[in-house]
Amino acid sequence: MSSKRPPVSLARRVWPAVAVAGASAAFVTALDRPTQFISDTVSLTGSQDSAVPATLLPAVDPTTTVAGQPVNPVAVTTIPPIPVSVPAPKTTTKAATTPAPAPAAGAGACTGQAINGPVVQTRWGPVQVQAQLTAAHRVCNVIALQTPNSHNRSVQINNYAKPILHKRAIAAGSAQFNGVSGATITSRGYQASLQYVIDHA
Repeated sequence: MSSKRPPVSLARRVWPAVAVAGASAAFVTALDRPTQFISDTVSLTGSQDSAVPATLLPAVDPTTTVAGQPVNPVAVTTIPPIPVSVPAPKTTTKAATTPAPAPAAGAGACTGQAINGPVVQTRWGPVQVQAQLTAAHRVCNVIALQTPNSHNRSVQINNYAKPILHKRAIAAGSAQFNGVSGATITSRGYQASLQYVIDHA
């Protein structure tokens, strides 16, 4: 005699499907509203003093809104700028230069009276100088008043020789200096006139 199983009630048949559907709905809700889901879970399973660790909360974009309400923005830490010290430019100041005082009139000052030397006759023409002496009796200035000029060649030679004779006379401070090569006659007359001034000053 075969035994028959009792018929399964409709509630037992429907209950697994209802349980699966409810779990699926809760999971979808948790995905759409994770913050609300966690808050509801805390309020259901714990006391008001219970706190969810911050590491369990999902990172939410500050611009995201849930159900029209803005989500709490994520805290952003602002790093202050690092001060940079710039060295001040170096300024160089030049010391004021004081002009050197002019030498006082003394033994080296050219303050003597200008004296004309005699006219010295040479083979090419007359030569005469004017000279000044210092208190130490040294020649400090000399000017050729006359030089041979009878020929163009003589004029050219003497125009070349006069500046050189002047420079050498001042450097020597006397009439004892070497004459100019090529103007030997003029050089001898120049030195003779100058020596007379030195002797009779």
